[in-house]
Amino acid sequence: MNFGTAQEQSLFDAALQIAEPAECQAFLDKACAGNDDLRLRINKLLAAHARSERFFAECAATFTLADGTGG
Repeated sequence: MNFGTAQEQSLFDAALQIAEPAECQAFLDKACAGNDDLRLRINKLLAAHARSERFFAECAATFTLADGTGG
């Protein structure tokens, strides 16, 4: 299974640390420097990450432990 290059992983990790979407996009503009394929891969990773966070947040909200606590 291919998990991307070290450059992709590094850019993805760095982009995750930037809370402001406009700042993140500006960072990627500079970091990808016209490499449209790299930019597309990083954007796809960021979108998948956002979907996974929403999925797990929704699951956690409905999760109940055996002792009745949770969510």
